[in-house]
Amino acid sequence: AASSAPAPGLASSAPAVARAAPRTLAERGTELRRSFGAAFTRARADLRRSVGYGTLAALVGLAPAFVIAHAIARHRERAWARALEFAALLPLALPGCVVGIAAILLWNSDWLSSLYATSVPAVAVLTGRFLPLCVLVLGVAFARQDPALEEAAAMAGASPLHRMVRIVAPMAAGACVLAALAVYACAVRELDIAVLVPALNSTAIVRLYNGVHFARDGYVAALALLLAASIVLPFGVWALARGPRRLEQA
Repeated sequence: AASSAPAPGLASSAPAVARAAPRTLAERGTELRRSFGAAFTRARADLRRSVGYGTLAALVGLAPAFVIAHAIARHRERAWARALEFAALLPLALPGCVVGIAAILLWNSDWLSSLYATSVPAVAVLTGRFLPLCVLVLGVAFARQDPALEEAAAMAGASPLHRMVRIVAPMAAGACVLAALAVYACAVRELDIAVLVPALNSTAIVRLYNGVHFARDGYVAALALLLAASIVLPFGVWALARGPRRLEQA
């Protein structure tokens, strides 16, 4: 009959593995703390800039996207609305490097050269790049709204601005937050444009790219986790604030 006893080599190595495991885990933990410490120390300012640019792009793009998406949703049967929708979604079809080169040519011209090295082109190009995401998210929300409410308010003498602020916006508040978060997430991790536009060269995604290039594995892993956390955290806060039932209705 075949013996079920473990092989002598395995039996003798098991105690050695058990003794070495705590030391190995301690070394790994120390290395992990060092990697996160180095990533946070070196890239703290870059992370702050990434979050700032992403937040500004989301907020700046929300107002024009709101107007564009509402116009498309309420007049979809008209030719100009379809043309507006095509133009609004076109930036999604363009490669990021093409958008970055176009931004350089525009902002490095004679009449805008004074702003070229500032944060203005960075926010502008990120806003234009991801404005279609706002339009798409808000367009779905407006399509679910009953236009009869706006028509009744118009018959009662409410101005277009009053209808947008008092009727449309409150019903689309959740969609506005979701649209802004989508733009923020994409803007923070955008690399193709960041390596071309000067103001975006000092962001976390570019520092992460440089770390990969120089094979700093532990540092890159820690920075990637920090960058991912900066993207996911706002979504988690929003989900907790809304609650599970309200989140399903968004």
